[in-house]
Amino acid sequence: METYEFDHQCAYCGKQLTHASQINRDDYGHGPADGDAAICIKCGNISVFENLKLRKPTLIELIEIDEDENITAQRQAWAQMVKETGGVP
Repeated sequence: METYEFDHQCAYCGKQLTHASQINRDDYGHGPADGDAAICIKCGNISVFENLKLRKPTLIELIEIDEDENITAQRQAWAQMVKETGGVP
């Protein structure tokens, strides 16, 4: 897993996000690409990168996100972290 530093905000809760980790791409070595999904560490919602900014996904993207096993696993890990710690950072 590679991690990249950025300065962007969650499209849902506005949390200032400073890092993005690449978890499910075969072409490592670059930062997030347009269309890549991001999970907010605060609210757990999924945003999509576009021009290195985050936006809410389209309906079609939401369907694709719901079918992605890697994203589902990451969301479950986020939910477990919230459960174990009693909150989010």
